[in-house]
Amino acid sequence: MPDPVIHYGFSLLFLLSMRKEPKKSIFLAIAGVLPDFDVFLYPIIVHRTLTHSILVIWLLFSIIFCVGKYYKPIEKYKEELLYVPILMSLHVLFDLFEWYVAILWPINIAIWIEVSAISSIRSGKILGMNFNIHVADLSVFGKAGMGYIFGGYSPAFGIISFIIAFLSMINNKNVNTKMIVSKE
Repeated sequence: MPDPVIHYGFSLLFLLSMRKEPKKSIFLAIAGVLPDFDVFLYPIIVHRTLTHSILVIWLLFSIIFCVGKYYKPIEKYKEELLYVPILMSLHVLFDLFEWYVAILWPINIAIWIEVSAISSIRSGKILGMNFNIHVADLSVFGKAGMGYIFGGYSPAFGIISFIIAFLSMINNKNVNTKMIVSKE
């Protein structure tokens, strides 16, 4: 899913499902889009390589967590910071089903998981499923570089995600208000 709105929306819904505060979730969901910022650094960084590497993401945040033990501001936001590599990894997982991703960069391997269904229009039944794992070297990215930014359904998905976050925020305020009133 190359669409930033889809990545953000899934990140937001993931955070809300983890019972994170809606205000924090709206801000923290930006982490689900971070791997795609490499498009602004092309040709220095090729899209879907360095920033889409699970190895790089988790190594970087392991270092940040280790430094955080000695640096109070990082320690203060440690819980929220833990969601950043998780959301970035979900982004990479979704991208694996769209086209090649160098999930083990700097290792010279790119992976694409292709899933397709064969169905009959007459019967409406699925006749078969194809599940292929394509493996290539990083030269496959020499052919990349062009693609769409927003898909057909992304604005609707984004609007729905924000409505869910807004309703969740209102619901949290009502719950907090009731708790304050009942304590008196």
